[in-house]
Order: sequence, then structure tokens, then C-alpha cells
Amino acid sequence: MEVVTWTSVAANLVYVVLAARLDRRCWIWGGVGVALAFGVYVEERLYSDALLQVFYFALAVVGWVTWKPESGEKRKPGRMPVALHGGMMAAGLAGGALLGAFWLRWGADFAMADGMTTSFSMLATWLTARRWLESWLYWIAIDLACIAIYVAKEMWPFAFLFAVYTVLSVWGWASWRRSAAAA
Repeated sequence: MEVVTWTSVAANLVYVVLAARLDRRCWIWGGVGVALAFGVYVEERLYSDALLQVFYFALAVVGWVTWKPESGEKRKPGRMPVALHGGMMAAGLAGGALLGAFWLRWGADFAMADGMTTSFSMLATWLTARRWLESWLYWIAIDLACIAIYVAKEMWPFAFLFAVYTVLSVWGWASWRRSAAAA
């Protein structure tokens, strides 16, 4: 399983780098990375994270379709409406509580924390697919929470991945911010 884990880590890193560059190929790499991660999360009893990989795979298909090149140019990211943040927080907390309560009954490890990171990750992925600049700020918070879970579970490759994700998310935010300002 270690080879699968590290291959997933590598594919997911390529995904984030390409997403930060607004490169449509990110969705291919993301699809490969999450398909491989699914089994790892099931084995580790992080069922919300496993479910998240199914969602990510579906959104990779959506991202591939919606990020079609428009006359050779990359569509620039935009600013998220302020009112949307409140809705995102309410939906993320509600979804996380529901996921956590459900998986707790099935013996999941860190059921509530895993449910929250999964719920907010689903929302942040949607924000990324919509090219909202602020998606990267959500990712930074999610990545830091995931690091704590993976360190507690001694899932070192994924703790490493999410530490790198945190750095890449800061870079992605700065890159998209420059791109949005230039638009």
C-alpha cells in the first residue's frame, strides 16, 4: 500500500501545482491521485476522506469539462461575493456534523474532525472549479486541520502531502490574486 500512497501523493501534488497555474490538465492528475487515495483512506478508517475521494473524482470530470480553453486563453479567477462566505460556513459546519455523526456509528476514526475537513473540502473544491480566488484561503485552513489528523494517525505520507499543500495553497492564492488583479 505504500507505493499506492506515495503515487497518490505525487499525483495530487502535480494537481495542485497545475491548478495554481490555471492549467486544465490539473483535473487529470487530480482524478488519478484521488482514485489511488480512496483505498488508503478506507484502510485507515477515515471514511469521510474516502467518500471525499469519490466526490473529488466526479469533480475532476466536471473541472475538465468546465475548464475548456477559451480561444487559447486561461479564464481568470474572480473574487467571491462576501455573502457567499456565510453560506459556505453554515453549509460546511452542517455537512461536517452530519458526516461525523454518520461515520461515528460505523467506527470511523476522528469521525467529527474528518467529517468537517471533508465537508469543507467539498465546498472548497467547488469554489476552485468556479475559479473563486478565496478558495485558496479555505484550502489553507483545511490543509492545516488535515495535517493534525494525519499526524495523530501516523499517516506520514499524507501529513507530508498536506504540509506541502499548505505551502502550495499560499502560492496558489498569491498566483490567482495576481491573475485576478490583471483581469
